[in-house]
Amino acid sequence: MKKSLIIIFISIVFLSPQFALASWWNPFSWFNKKPVIPVEEIKVEVPQKPTPVIKPVEKKGVILNSKPTVKKTSSPINSQTKETGKENKPNPLSPVVPPTINEPKAAALSISNVNIDPKTTSVYISWQTNMASESKLLLNGTAYQSKNGVDALHYVEIKDLNAGRSYTGSITALANNAWANQEITFSTKPTPPATILIKKEIGTLAFISGGHNGGNINLVKNGVIEQTLWEAVASVGVKDLEITSLKLRNVGSAQTSAFSNLKLYINENFVSSVSSVDANGYANFDFPSIKLSVGNVSFRFTGDIKSGNSRTVQFSLRNSSDINVVEIDTKEKITPSGTPISSIATTFTIEPGRLTITKSTDSPSGTVLAGASNVVLARYKLEAFNEEIRFGSLRITLKTNNDNLNSLRNVALYVDGTKISYSYSLKEESIEPHYLDIGATFAPLKLLPSQSVIVEVRGDIYDDDGTNDVASGNTIQIILLPGNANAQLVESLSSLSVPTGQLLGNILSVIEP
Repeated sequence: MKKSLIIIFISIVFLSPQFALASWWNPFSWFNKKPVIPVEEIKVEVPQKPTPVIKPVEKKGVILNSKPTVKKTSSPINSQTKETGKENKPNPLSPVVPPTINEPKAAALSISNVNIDPKTTSVYISWQTNMASESKLLLNGTAYQSKNGVDALHYVEIKDLNAGRSYTGSITALANNAWANQEITFSTKPTPPATILIKKEIGTLAFISGGHNGGNINLVKNGVIEQTLWEAVASVGVKDLEITSLKLRNVGSAQTSAFSNLKLYINENFVSSVSSVDANGYANFDFPSIKLSVGNVSFRFTGDIKSGNSRTVQFSLRNSSDINVVEIDTKEKITPSGTPISSIATTFTIEPGRLTITKSTDSPSGTVLAGASNVVLARYKLEAFNEEIRFGSLRITLKTNNDNLNSLRNVALYVDGTKISYSYSLKEESIEPHYLDIGATFAPLKLLPSQSVIVEVRGDIYDDDGTNDVASGNTIQIILLPGNANAQLVESLSSLSVPTGQLLGNILSVIEP
């Protein structure tokens, strides 16, 4: 019995490996003798993740579902076969040697195209990796994540650095458990030197006085010559200047046609002239440059007044751009300061149109001969101001010491020696009607501004009532009576009455021839 147990144990030990082989379970293969195929190692390289990785193994075994390339090597079994010439049978107890699997090599991760742009207190760094990766920059113990995240292009911007300092850092990149590192160095730019401001001496022009409010004090009559329309005083400081143009504007109600022969004076020296103001009321003076030395300088602007009765005149320097003053050396424009230039203005009113009539200094006096014809009985001066006036008639009467002298024959008006009216019989003042409008039937007499004429009253020294009661010792006196809208203002379209009261001529005494 003991002997049987030993035989069974030995059979199990030696026969069990054979049961593990498929061919062992095929009874028909027991008697097939096939040649022994030598086994060699095959290495297969398998890609890394995400493809499952099969690492090379040194263990013996069979790799399923693979077709490795068989590399023939000399094995002890084959060597024995060659030496003995005998065909070796496979040893069912020999383990099978597994093939070696060679993994494909992964591409190396690299960093390239590093660009560093340092500033004074900041730096901009960009780089590339040859594959998508997570990349960072390590500088002064601080890790700066690439702003592009996981990508092949990366950049960071670092601020609050010190100016003029050198820095060393490193760029790292990680992709699929592979990593790369590259050291970098750079220096921030030094702080630029502080700007030194050099105070530049600039000339100045400051208006200190000028203009006035004339009101009714500075009334101007039409037709005046070189009326001062604007004046001012300015102070030139620091450096000499030069002036090349000046514009003055009338903001009063006088029309542009009211002015002519406009002139500009600087320090009382004539500078320039223009015929009149433009459509916007500007008097524009352009002239070769004139030096303005340090100190006070005076400006004066004059012009002739031709029309504009009852209207205002107010010329002023409206804006700083209306005067062109520059430094002599740099030609830099100087802006006037001091008194607001727009307030420097001369304001006055052009006197309204008027007509005056006065007894002429050479009006006849003394004696006249009885019976004389076309005798000058009185002489008056008629004068217009500020605008054209049309004069229509005079109201005249006769005063005498002879109660029997009721009228004078052939009385008429003459202007500057020319008859302008019909001849009438002039009644004595106590007789109704006691006056006569001489000249009412003639075209009105036109008087231009500032024009004056001599008006004479002429007649015969003869009583026109048919009795001729004129005798030696009689007195004759012509009287102008107050007018009644007998003059018309052409521009302002209003009327005047002249004279405003009685205007007595000289007393004439009649003598016999």
